[in-house]
Amino acid sequence: MKTVHELMNERFSRVKGRLRVRVLDAATGEQLGPTHDVPNLVVDAGRELMAILGVAALSHVAVGTSNVAADPADVLPLVDQFLKPLADKTQAEQAVTCEFEVAADEYNGNTVREFGLVYRPQAGPDRLFARRVFAEGFSKTADVRLVGTWTITF
Repeated sequence: MKTVHELMNERFSRVKGRLRVRVLDAATGEQLGPTHDVPNLVVDAGRELMAILGVAALSHVAVGTSNVAADPADVLPLVDQFLKPLADKTQAEQAVTCEFEVAADEYNGNTVREFGLVYRPQAGPDRLFARRVFAEGFSKTADVRLVGTWTITF
């Protein structure tokens, strides 16, 4: 007999994430360097959250400084976590797209290496849905904005 965890992972195995991050000049809006468009890991807690609440519950983005590879068992908080509400969220039949920005005056002096997509309930702890790590990271200063789109397909 399969465990609840095995059944959940089997049912939600098609859930995929894709993270797109751009570094923009804070003054001009000009893109600095390439667009980073990469798959990400939907963690175990994210699959469980989707089974209970669906993707409409996603509400925040977290950034942090760890370069430890993403793992299905990852939870919050991220290392040196900065958390903020999503700028926008749209849902289609088979996907949800979450827009976010780390503004020029936010999280300066850090190298952003990890991103997390988060559900923040009115009561209780925040829950990590998905996580992506960039080994090189993004140097965050007042001169740049990090603008991203996180797409979850199911």
